[in-house]
Amino acid sequence: MLLLHNVQLDMPVAHRWSVCDMQLVAGDALHILGVNGVGKSTFLRCLAGLLPVAGSVTFVESGLCCADESWPTMVGFMPRRFPVFSATVALVLRTWYGVFVGGSCSEERLGVCLEELALDGNLPMHYLSTGQLQRLMLAPLLLANKKVWLLDEPFVSLDNYWSGKVGCWLQDYRNEGGVVVMTGHGVHKSFVDSEDKCFVLERMHGR
Repeated sequence: MLLLHNVQLDMPVAHRWSVCDMQLVAGDALHILGVNGVGKSTFLRCLAGLLPVAGSVTFVESGLCCADESWPTMVGFMPRRFPVFSATVALVLRTWYGVFVGGSCSEERLGVCLEELALDGNLPMHYLSTGQLQRLMLAPLLLANKKVWLLDEPFVSLDNYWSGKVGCWLQDYRNEGGVVVMTGHGVHKSFVDSEDKCFVLERMHGR
């Protein structure tokens, strides 16, 4: 179980969110919703252990919390934007494999991932369209086995076909016991279930 208790950003900023208290078990999905600029991406960074948290984010069974060095072994984070390099798509995937999984990615595993993403591994990353870049950023979902995936607006820039495909990937991940936490302005039609949980971020001005 992933327990979110009194989660807020612990920094002197102009606004803070409403407090988040949530329990997430295997197969759960949590949609973090809110208007532009309210702090959805910042909220995910807090859960990823990249920003200080007032409150706690903890795996109940192990006691592991987001401040622990081993947190990234359990939790994967897909940011809204990622630096674009001149390196080839294949090299980017190999690098990400080393970061998210560790070790070297086999040619077979790389080929399967490229096929799933419908991308040319020899193509430089900066040649990709916006939609292709979004698909590439979802590659760690196919490469790494994490207990939780934190996804910042994963359906942005995807057409209906790829939105549906990504929705299927996420559902398969949930069916295998994974937990999905994702941001958006609303619950996306390609990934919605009556059992899903939602949390709407609202500004709370002042400290």
